[in-house]
Amino acid sequence: MANYELGNLIWRIKGDSSDYDKKIKTTSDKLNKFGDRAKKVGKSLTTFVTAPLVGLGVAGVKAASDLEESLNAVNVVFGDSSDYQ
Repeated sequence: MANYELGNLIWRIKGDSSDYDKKIKTTSDKLNKFGDRAKKVGKSLTTFVTAPLVGLGVAGVKAASDLEESLNAVNVVFGDSSDYQ
């Protein structure tokens, strides 16, 4: 198999790029609109899904802590006669 070197090749292409510029602008506008809508969806998910789930988690930990404190208090007051160990 032979290797051939053709040297440097320079092409110059001239054309009307106004339609290309319009298409790029349209595409850019559509992507910006999509980004804005995605941002709104993200804010809605944070507000209506993530924040309440975090709140439920915090409330669950607080309830478990309160229960543990109450059971410890029962154990202190009643000592060995309480069922809780």
